[in-house]
Amino acid sequence: MLALIGLGISGDLTLRGKELAKKCDEVYAEVYTGILQRNWIKKIEKTIKKKIIVIWREILESDFIVQKAKEKNIALLVVGDPLAATTHYIHLQDAKHAGIKIEIVHNSSIFIAAPGKAGLQYYKFGKTATLAYWRKNYEPVSALEIIKENLKTGLHTLLLLDLDKTRPMDAKTAFTQIERMETKLGMKIVNELIVLRRVGWKDEKIFYGKISKLKKMNLGYAPFCFIIPGKLHFIEKENLAEFQT
Repeated sequence: MLALIGLGISGDLTLRGKELAKKCDEVYAEVYTGILQRNWIKKIEKTIKKKIIVIWREILESDFIVQKAKEKNIALLVVGDPLAATTHYIHLQDAKHAGIKIEIVHNSSIFIAAPGKAGLQYYKFGKTATLAYWRKNYEPVSALEIIKENLKTGLHTLLLLDLDKTRPMDAKTAFTQIERMETKLGMKIVNELIVLRRVGWKDEKIFYGKISKLKKMNLGYAPFCFIIPGKLHFIEKENLAEFQT
């Protein structure tokens, strides 16, 4: 069996997730699609009375987990919802083809939590974008193009920031990246945005204002995600006033 178990935005197991993890022979937690705090791991280990093995991208994107699940009951713990990241659909497909039983335990996700925390209406969001680190011969501007298209129709954009093993993108880097993309496209697109810091963590905080002002502030430590607001309903405006900088 392969059990994909979501930990939500705060590293919490649901009752069903707890029961499944306890029944499994081995429990893994991946730290590629989300940041997993050490104290979350310790808390979960104490709850399920099992050692959790942390795996990185190289193992996650190999056939390691599915091969294990051919012989044992395997649990893979995922920050947020287990089906929010396309990576895990590959595990599902491979497991189905191998005749492995699959269990999925859903949990809270940044896709739902971020709009709710900011006081915005879910149905007014367009396509989600990811702001990737620029590297040699890799300077994508697709995130800005998605934001532009959403703004045309008055829709909000959830902007996820790149995450790798050593450095989740911080807010200052993200601001610079947005400006570099605007320069490359030759147009100004993002004027104001909502910064959500460490959603679901104890030091969670939200900021809302002009990007020119936010870039001068100390916004704290990653992980971050942004929301670029489209046309705001008056109730959304009232909700955002709480976070105005």
